[in-house]
Parts: sequence; C-alpha cells; structure tokens
Amino acid sequence: LIIIDTNIHITLSYAHFSLNESLEVDSFIYDSNKAHLYLYLSKDFPFSQDGTRLEESKRNLLDESHRKTLKKHNIPYIEINGDWNERLKSCIEKIDEY
Repeated sequence: LIIIDTNIHITLSYAHFSLNESLEVDSFIYDSNKAHLYLYLSKDFPFSQDGTRLEESKRNLLDESHRKTLKKHNIPYIEINGDWNERLKSCIEKIDEY
C-alpha cells in the first residue's frame, strides 16, 4: 500500500492556480502516477488558519481547481467528509473495501 498526498494532477492544479501556468508533462509521467484508489478530502472541515495556509476564500478556489483538474483527466475519486476521526474511519473503510 502506497499513500500519496499530491500526485501529478494536483501539481498541475497548483501550477495553474498559483502561477497561472500550464505545465507540459510527458505521458510517461501520467502513466507512472496512476493510482487504484483516489480519496479526496472535502473542505467541509472547519477552516483553521495556522499561518501556513491560504485564506479561506482562496482555499475554496483551490479546491475548485483541484476538482476541475481531476475531472479533466477523468480521475474518479471518493469524497471523504467529517471530522478527523470520521475521515480516518472512512479512509480505512474505503481502502479495506478496495
């Protein structure tokens, strides 16, 4: 089991959102970044600024960017919601189901 926080698709989204740049990526990068299961943590958890995060309105726009990028690349994902314990439980359940 390998768990990856950020793959090529999210990197593309960040580049577009933060730099307004479209990265050119060789197809072998996409091929090597395929996963069997994608879990997407929803933004339903209360926003908390810890000094390292985008402001809430930008976080929401970044979430939209991520979702659009995943859709554009036909990446199916399971949305994970709830508090930290509910999220952990849901992730474990989805991994076990897979």
